[in-house]
Amino acid sequence: MISGDLIEAARIDGAAPSQVFRHIVLPQLWGVLSLLLVLRAIFIFQNFTDVYLLTGGAGGTQMMSLQVYEYLTARNDLGGASALGLVMAAAMGVLLVAYIWRVQPRSGGRL
Repeated sequence: MISGDLIEAARIDGAAPSQVFRHIVLPQLWGVLSLLLVLRAIFIFQNFTDVYLLTGGAGGTQMMSLQVYEYLTARNDLGGASALGLVMAAAMGVLLVAYIWRVQPRSGGRL
């Protein structure tokens, strides 16, 4: 929960509402927002059945997981499907490393 004292102190010091949001509210919400971003990306990468059953990838709804399935079944291209799967895994790895780097505590030589 965001402390009302910080917001009140910033407003007394003459901070505009956009400055209060940018410098006080957003840094306090950054941990939660980054976790939600990573979780949402994982859910998007795993969302195969909904798209496949409803549209089959038509109408601009083709996703990487659906493309991996198409390479594997329709094209019989095991190498292409494996490569796309590795690209998906690498993308998730980059997101997870960025998240861990962002949320890990830094000592910075201070106690």
